[in-house]
Amino acid sequence: MAQRPESRFPRIVRLAVEAEADLSAIYDYTAQLWGIIQADDYDEFLAGVMQQLAENPEIAPLAPNLKVRIYVARWKNARQGHRVFFIETTDGITVARILHTAMNWPEHFGIV
Repeated sequence: MAQRPESRFPRIVRLAVEAEADLSAIYDYTAQLWGIIQADDYDEFLAGVMQQLAENPEIAPLAPNLKVRIYVARWKNARQGHRVFFIETTDGITVARILHTAMNWPEHFGIV
């Protein structure tokens, strides 16, 4: 008997309150430095990364000392980027934080 594909519907990306605040701060900072168009483009880029992580969470390793996965998203030709911290759920992912790669991320999770 033929096997039906798992799902044709995209998996869900949920944002924790902290991740919402992170995205807002990233957008504001980018708009201030490089303008609204760049802020919109980078916001779209991060949204695409998070959807990719929802579809394929295994591409991101587990963060040391945490029960979350961590993925570094870098804009084309950028040396720095943002770390996306997330947990898998039955229907997608929940993003806990989105932190710049220059930030001391263990400090934001109380690991010091």
